[in-house]
Amino acid sequence: MTTILTEIEAVLNLRPLSYLYEENDEPRPLTPMHFLNFGQNQPTYPVKFAEILENASTKSSLLKRKKYQQLLLKQLLHRWKKQYLLDLRTALIQ
Repeated sequence: MTTILTEIEAVLNLRPLSYLYEENDEPRPLTPMHFLNFGQNQPTYPVKFAEILENASTKSSLLKRKKYQQLLLKQLLHRWKKQYLLDLRTALIQ
């Protein structure tokens, strides 16, 4: 029973929150999984774990990581606003 519920949860969390666009240059649509696993296994947001581990102890590398994390969050919130909230508003108006 737990396995079935876990699979159902995964399917629901991978469903797009916004429209699927036909253009190939558009990023993948946002899903709940983007918010649950922020910054993990996101091909559109490359993360170089080996480089992070090698330089994790220096102050400058920690500052770079923090800036990169802020950039990822800014991109995610921008996509959330652009793809989901504006599409939701348009759907409600119609």
